[in-house]
Amino acid sequence: MASPDIFASAYHSFLSTLSDNDRARYDDKCTPQGLLDGLKKISSLAKGTQNRRSQKPFAIVRDFNERMRPFFAIIEGPVTQSSVYAGAALGALRLVLELASCFPTLLTKLLQCIKDITESFPRYEALEDICRGKLSSRLLVHLGRVYRDLFDFFDSAATLFTAGSGKVRRPVELIASVIWRPFDERFGGILSSMSKHQQQLNDEVNIYQLELTRDVAATSEEICKDTQATLASVSGLQEQMRLQTREQAIARIQSWLNAPNFTSTYWNTLDECQDDTAQWIFEVDKFQEWSESISRGSSAPDSRILWIHGNPGGGKSVLAASIVHELSVYNQNLVYFFFKEQSPFHTASDLAFRAILAQVLHKHKHSDDILDKFIFASNHGNKSSGQSIATPAELKDLLHLCLSSIENPVMILDGIDECTEPDGFVKYLKTLLSLPNLRALFSSRPTVQSLTKLVPLKHRLSFSQVGVGHDIHTYCHYHLTDLVDEGLLLESSNIQQLTRSLVLGADRMFLWAKLMLSFLRSPALNRRLRESMIHSITLPEGLGSMYMRIFRQISLLDSAQQQMAKKVIQWTLLSHQECFLSSSSWHHLLGAEEPDDKQSAFSHLSELISLVTCGLVILRGSALHLGLLEKCSSIGSNSANCAFVHLSVREYLLAWTPEDQTIAMLSPSPIISHMDMAKLCLDHLLDSAPTSIPLRMDRGLIDLYSYCSVRWLYHLGKAVSPRTSWRSVCYQEMCSTAVTGIVDLLRRFLENPFAVAHWIDCFYTSPSVFPFWSSAGVRRLQFDSDNNVPTAMILKEFSQALEWLDWAQKLQLPDIASKIFLHLSDNLTRLMEDLTDICKK
Repeated sequence: MASPDIFASAYHSFLSTLSDNDRARYDDKCTPQGLLDGLKKISSLAKGTQNRRSQKPFAIVRDFNERMRPFFAIIEGPVTQSSVYAGAALGALRLVLELASCFPTLLTKLLQCIKDITESFPRYEALEDICRGKLSSRLLVHLGRVYRDLFDFFDSAATLFTAGSGKVRRPVELIASVIWRPFDERFGGILSSMSKHQQQLNDEVNIYQLELTRDVAATSEEICKDTQATLASVSGLQEQMRLQTREQAIARIQSWLNAPNFTSTYWNTLDECQDDTAQWIFEVDKFQEWSESISRGSSAPDSRILWIHGNPGGGKSVLAASIVHELSVYNQNLVYFFFKEQSPFHTASDLAFRAILAQVLHKHKHSDDILDKFIFASNHGNKSSGQSIATPAELKDLLHLCLSSIENPVMILDGIDECTEPDGFVKYLKTLLSLPNLRALFSSRPTVQSLTKLVPLKHRLSFSQVGVGHDIHTYCHYHLTDLVDEGLLLESSNIQQLTRSLVLGADRMFLWAKLMLSFLRSPALNRRLRESMIHSITLPEGLGSMYMRIFRQISLLDSAQQQMAKKVIQWTLLSHQECFLSSSSWHHLLGAEEPDDKQSAFSHLSELISLVTCGLVILRGSALHLGLLEKCSSIGSNSANCAFVHLSVREYLLAWTPEDQTIAMLSPSPIISHMDMAKLCLDHLLDSAPTSIPLRMDRGLIDLYSYCSVRWLYHLGKAVSPRTSWRSVCYQEMCSTAVTGIVDLLRRFLENPFAVAHWIDCFYTSPSVFPFWSSAGVRRLQFDSDNNVPTAMILKEFSQALEWLDWAQKLQLPDIASKIFLHLSDNLTRLMEDLTDICKK
């Protein structure tokens, strides 16, 4: 009889996909009660069994048992003469639940799938009563197909939760007969098959009840033949549809992961690596021990972690990029992420998870096993989280599952100290490192306490313990030679001696060497002065000395260049890091003339900023514009912002207290700088205000006006903050001048109805998403007795400023996710009428 062969084939096919360990756990004589007992043992469901929510999984399994009972009753009797196949099906479900129990979010999705299977499974109660053991051959084949579809679901689900290296593949002839489809499509096909089985079952019941003639049966056979002929005619399109389905699935997963632009960060960092440098690491014993454990697949825990740590400016990121570049040649399963505090989308831990998973997906996009894991997690995400972007919990489970399923994965993470939550991130890394096949290399400052607890001393590599002097020597020699070739140093200069002086001053800090060589290119220096400065270096210098040297040089520029440098440094230090401006806005902000050639505008601007700041600040492009996400564009194509050449520059400026008053003017205390920023914003709004009705705005500078209209209140609020005000005692004269200027400007601004209307117009029509500052702390100031706080004068002289702060705090901000802005912006006609009324008053 053919039907029992179908049952045996489905049962033995499932057995063949299991590893030896899973086959030992498989109970092919499982009973309905045994299935429920096994569910109770799953740790993620065992807690709080009295809770109503925790009873839902048991209700799902009980419903499954009840729906299967008539079906198993039929196949145990006249079909197979044995109960082994009923127990095998229940045992397979129990094994799949146990495999999924390690991943709570994915287990919930699996239970939803079981519920859908139960609801779509044919009802055999009527057939059990009518047929009484007398089944036609056609119905026997139908029962076999239902049983096979049921095991197809168990097989697909078990594959999701089984590592690729830990299972026995299907026989070649079975694989050749099945064209790959993603899990959700196969699952949908199973549900569709169940619906067809139900229809076939209804037809059989009708046949038995109405005793249809042989002509009806012949007609059914003809229809079946026509259907088979139709399916055969489209078989040539199956391969094309398979490829298209795969590409669409990958595109959906990439959207669900929402990974940052991590590759640009890696390549930009790698581009900073000088030829013939960063090679010493591959000769260090500790690194060789770690890297050899990768090639031989060692699972010894002592050899799977390496932490490279060093002080700021040592070149850790460039070294990490070089390691990624070298090892990726030998290991296709190497993944990486570079944390960058000065980059908006490279600081949160979930961004690292998204980037790593995106790399795993790209490297294994032709692997059915890995792709099914992604599809299962993403396509059932809406049922659990209700959103189209992966949640951190889903990312963590999926990352753990994927890394356990690929061969010898290697993970390289740089700048963990720049992660917004380093302790929580390292805590999760500890769980990942429980995977015996995972190797990890970390790079950061030595101040990450959680890493000191995680990584033993013998697996730490300090820059002070290894030689980077050769790399710095190579770097300095190369650039000094360039200076000679460009005529910036005398041809008679002793390059070797100058190189030794720079290496001595650098003291293993690449950043110092980079800044010094950039500083030596200043047009304010002549050739002999450059050489004299290098010869004056007789002791190792720190970054603080280097920064002070640069500020001294800036103080020697003419007054216009000094003011431009001050404006750039203040803007970089205090403006919102997601504020990217157009070329026109940058030139307008700095008071510089924009070149006629728009294509070279950003290049001109970059050179200008580097010149006046002596290399402390760089210009960088981005996919951000007006605070909204846009498609990535080529560097410098539409918008850019400023960033310090290194994070340590920001840290230095926030803590410095220079004694030289001339140098202090270049980057004043936070209170004065915030007043300068508020005044800068108000100046632009006041100068750009129209002089008549109707109101008109230069839309070419909308991004600058957008920032100024929102953030002038923020900077004013920070200027009257108690915390920053008390630090201004040492700058009484500077504060008094700044306060007088801001009070006068505030008065002129708020007394000008056109300026106020222009401000409101910019505020409501510009899609900015920069946050406000809370003004709650301002109300705690005691103005009558607080005579040492110069900024209290702002509120004494102009009390309405506090009312503006309170008002601004209550404003509804635009929603960046939905891109639905303030409702007033949807009715610009009404807004313009209101603004016109303001101007007439």
